[in-house]
Amino acid sequence: MTKVSIIIPLHNGEQYIKKCIDSVLNQTYKNIEVLLVDDGSTDKGALVCDTYVRSYDNIHLYRTPRLGPSNARNVGIQNCIGNLIYFLDIDDSIEPWTIEVLVKEYERHDVDWVIGDFYRVTDGIKQASGNELTHPEDTLLDEDDILCYIRKYFKIPYKYILFNHCWNRLYKVDIIKDNNVLFNPELWNLEDVDFNFKYLNYVRKAFFKNSQTYNYTIRKTSQSFVIGDNLYDVTKYLHTFNSIRKYICRVF
Repeated sequence: MTKVSIIIPLHNGEQYIKKCIDSVLNQTYKNIEVLLVDDGSTDKGALVCDTYVRSYDNIHLYRTPRLGPSNARNVGIQNCIGNLIYFLDIDDSIEPWTIEVLVKEYERHDVDWVIGDFYRVTDGIKQASGNELTHPEDTLLDEDDILCYIRKYFKIPYKYILFNHCWNRLYKVDIIKDNNVLFNPELWNLEDVDFNFKYLNYVRKAFFKNSQTYNYTIRKTSQSFVIGDNLYDVTKYLHTFNSIRKYICRVF
């Protein structure tokens, strides 16, 4: 039976942790492990995680200094023992059937990547992701389909968003570990895009599941809204563009 490693980085997420972890524990698919990576929290978040670790054999907690979300996810990757990796952010949650639905599509279609759809949640109100505008139904994507989508993504990146996030996807552990596909620790924004284009170099087929299996909570204090005052940070995004360039040079 396929084992799924769910990697959850956290930094000062005390108020969200219980809802997030409980949504994982309520999964209908049971062959999972949970890797919580505390990225230098200064609140009681890690203490909340400790209570889960003591109660569940399949939940593990790793502590690091404050090094950012990329490093935290890499710690999870390095310590996971599953066949597939699923990333989940601490202030989000998943539906009870999420992992089961995505694993079924992975096994049914023999793909390298399964991408689930999601809800945008603002002040408790759910809205569609926008993916339904480009993929109104379940879609199997071969390499040509992926390249066609990427061409559209470069023209309108805010509309063609399949590669903008790392959460709510199943990644093959063998691809990641055999090819040393890791998050760039220097990136605190756009790290998802950077990672995905590295991973895409090894994707033969992908599957988009037209089902909202993830609740993406939008907060004004979210890291995704913050670029920072240090303009040097902006130059780090060149790493992401370089990963995209390498992928383009390989396939075009």
